[in-house]
Amino acid sequence: MGCLYRRCRPYLIGFVFGGMIGLYTVTWAGHIGAPPPMPELPVNLQHYLKTLYDHFGSIEVVTTNPDGTRFGQKGEMVLLQTGGVNYIEINTNGSQQWRGVSLSDTP
Repeated sequence: MGCLYRRCRPYLIGFVFGGMIGLYTVTWAGHIGAPPPMPELPVNLQHYLKTLYDHFGSIEVVTTNPDGTRFGQKGEMVLLQTGGVNYIEINTNGSQQWRGVSLSDTP
C-alpha cells in the first residue's frame, strides 16, 4: 500500500491543486478587477481601459420595459426579454428615457 501511495502521490497532488485552480477559474470567470492607476500611460489609454472595464460583461437582462421606470447612465444598455422577443434598450438621457431595437435572427 505504501509503495502504491508513493507512486500515486504526484498525481494525487496534481489532481488536488489542478482542481483548486480549475474551481477558482470557474468561480471568477467573467469578472475582472478595475484597472489600477497607471500614471505613466497616456490619459486617452487610461480612459479607454476604464471604459472597457465599465462595460465588460455588464449587460443586464430585465423582463420589464425600463422606459420611464428605471434610472440609468446615458449610453447604458440592458437586454429586455419580454413576450418571447429580445430588445436591446439604451438609455438616451441619463435619466429614465430608454430607446430600444428588436433583435431577430439574421439568415
